[in-house]
Amino acid sequence: MSLQIIRAQNALDRLDAFSVIIDARSEDEYALDHLPGAVNWPTLSNEERRIVGTTYKQISSFEARKRGAAMAAHNIARHIEREVIQLPTDWQPLLYCWRGGKRSGALALILDQIGFKVTLIEGGYKAFRAAYVSDTPQRVGQLSLRVVCGPTGSGKTRLLQALERAGAQVLDLEALACHRSSVLGQIPGQEQPTQKAFETRVWNALRRIDPSRPVYVESESKKVGNVAVPESLMATMRASPCISLCLPEEERVALLMEDYAFFVQNINMLCERLGVLISLRGKAIVRGGAGTATRTVGLLGGILTYAVDAGIIERNPAHGLKKPKDNVRNRRLSEAEYRTLGQMLRKAAENEKYALTVEIIRLIALTGCRRSEIIGLMWDEVDLDASCLRLVDSKEGDSVRPTGLPVVERLEERRKETASSYVFPGERNAAAFGSFPNQWEQIFRASPLADVTPHVLRHSFASIANDLGFTEITIAALVGHSKGTMTSKYIHTLDTALIMAADTIAGYILGLLDGIEFKQTAYALDRDSRRAALDRFLTKAVGETGSEVEGPIRQAA
Repeated sequence: MSLQIIRAQNALDRLDAFSVIIDARSEDEYALDHLPGAVNWPTLSNEERRIVGTTYKQISSFEARKRGAAMAAHNIARHIEREVIQLPTDWQPLLYCWRGGKRSGALALILDQIGFKVTLIEGGYKAFRAAYVSDTPQRVGQLSLRVVCGPTGSGKTRLLQALERAGAQVLDLEALACHRSSVLGQIPGQEQPTQKAFETRVWNALRRIDPSRPVYVESESKKVGNVAVPESLMATMRASPCISLCLPEEERVALLMEDYAFFVQNINMLCERLGVLISLRGKAIVRGGAGTATRTVGLLGGILTYAVDAGIIERNPAHGLKKPKDNVRNRRLSEAEYRTLGQMLRKAAENEKYALTVEIIRLIALTGCRRSEIIGLMWDEVDLDASCLRLVDSKEGDSVRPTGLPVVERLEERRKETASSYVFPGERNAAAFGSFPNQWEQIFRASPLADVTPHVLRHSFASIANDLGFTEITIAALVGHSKGTMTSKYIHTLDTALIMAADTIAGYILGLLDGIEFKQTAYALDRDSRRAALDRFLTKAVGETGSEVEGPIRQAA
């Protein structure tokens, strides 16, 4: 007999050494996930496994083993008749079941008695999964990634495919996930793998990569459809250099119409896919004024122009439509309304169920961030030492947002209260807080600020900054509208002026929320305040001691 048992850790490096990998579990277990390249030879089928389990619970373990043995013997005989009779003596299978016990053991015993060199994984699938989950971060840490970035329709996937054909190393996460990573990303006729199966596919791709050569990967959010990218890989992607793709809007529309042609041909399928948004936004009436209408007509016109060129329709019904001017929203909170908002939040905080929503509202008000950016904020996007948020998936893509000291202090306190990867986790800590829209409505309904939206808080932040005398460029950098020449993800030390601006604005707004009535608003133009601040800075810079320094510090020539 030549039956060998190997540890799961050792099996990681030997998968390609065997003639075949055999999964002895049931069909459903195999479908959820299996070792790379494994074939399914069930020792017990789904129904037989149910029967044995029921017998075990309702009668006895002895009766269950007898029934199971009879079924297993019959199934193993069929596998041998169908798969083994024609095999040579040097055929070497690797076997496993759920825990490497009776099911794979029974099959291994028969194959071993025939005379084949059989290897069994100790601990089965469960041990193998634990081993590769532990191995994945180590393999990721060896990679030299090149992240292909760009908006939807810029041809990122096509570039990856071209690179792979040219012999470059490519990690195509969307191909592994069977999804194009958007609301419309589901590929007709293809089901996504389970989370476990996706992680197995990722590990299998990683083990075949040469770490001495660069690897090209498409920029992705945390999830590709319904599956999540392993955290270690996500972190490495965020820290890796980017290749940015830019295409004219007409070419992007053309690419999208090619890639999503099945939606043009099947409108019902498109409507069904858009229906998934209901779970995220509810069956809400889409709100928006003339500006929303203008942007919608412009986008629709571009799509219909492509449809005309492709011969799908004869004319563009959007051509010639008069579009209203795209006006900028001008609703902002007055200082009195800020004080009213502070009262509302203190009252809402008395009810424990509103605790997270109140804190989210405060952070939106103190940072000028978008609602989605705060709700979905992850702790690995929070840089307390540098006093900023390093957002990965904002409207602008990667974005660095300076944060004032009041925000840093609130986040430090928040960090002590949660062990989740999300700053504001949901009930099970596995996703972001999801009750914000409903709780916002409950807090603001029938209040003096019933017309206020989270975007109004963002606009008001910028307006307060303007009131305090900060420039448009500074304000744009604070709220994420800056278009600097360097990709924001590479900025590790922020401009001190931006931090001071964030401190001033956040501190001023916090004071308003706390009910303070300020007498001075033009901070940046107040000469006495500037002199006092400069004196304090220079005093610390030269290392002077004592409570006060008489007169202004003389600057060195």
